[in-house]
Amino acid sequence: MKEKFTPPNEQNESEKLKGKWNHALYQVAEKIFEHMSQKLPEGTSSDQIPQLLEQATEERILTKKNRADFIVISASPGTGKSTVGDILKQKGLERFPRVTTREPRPREKDGEDYHFISRKEFEQRKNEGKFLYHKETYGEGRAIAKDEFDDKIASGKKFYAEGDALAYSEIKKKSGYEEIEYQSVYLLPPSFDVLLERIAKRIEEDKASSEGKWDEAALTERLNKAIYYLEKSSGHIINGIYDGFLVNDDIKRVEEKVTSFI
Repeated sequence: MKEKFTPPNEQNESEKLKGKWNHALYQVAEKIFEHMSQKLPEGTSSDQIPQLLEQATEERILTKKNRADFIVISASPGTGKSTVGDILKQKGLERFPRVTTREPRPREKDGEDYHFISRKEFEQRKNEGKFLYHKETYGEGRAIAKDEFDDKIASGKKFYAEGDALAYSEIKKKSGYEEIEYQSVYLLPPSFDVLLERIAKRIEEDKASSEGKWDEAALTERLNKAIYYLEKSSGHIINGIYDGFLVNDDIKRVEEKVTSFI
């Protein structure tokens, strides 16, 4: 039997992080249910909350089914954006590739998953105003190319994008982009234990690639980032940046949900 992955630093580190994650889950659920004039059922366990959040916000996602220009899949590391992206591809939606300075991971294709460019080119294009949006994430530049985004919208064909929907909410504030409409889904893992396993798997994959940057401290950093993004999700739902939650658990169930959304 394969030995279960042990988190870094201290034997109880995973329990500390799990406690922070579950606390954040309860906080998010309470805020969302209060905003929707509902009450979180008494005795709800942390493992039940993801599904309750999905059910509570599903109708919000469906309201944009026919009027959204594109779909945004947002998630913390290890939650499964690529899994949902593959489903969308099978349904005929093309991916909108962002620009990044990081190295490609195994199986990633330049121009399809991302546009992989050097830091020098990134800074040059940023200074020339060729990005609609840009930010630094984990020490790497990420951006949305203006010309390519404009072409996608002008085509009239629905597409999907991965990344923080906050970027697209900021683009909507720009002159000439106020009328664009996106449908945003924030992915949740079914539990902290599943999230931990997925991030650990990603670490092993990246260690095997040319990046070689992952270590145990990076795992802790990513888990804390996941908790941070989870904490932010309630505000983003309330403010309309995210439309709703989707639990990435069983692939068949997720495929049925995604199909109903589009």
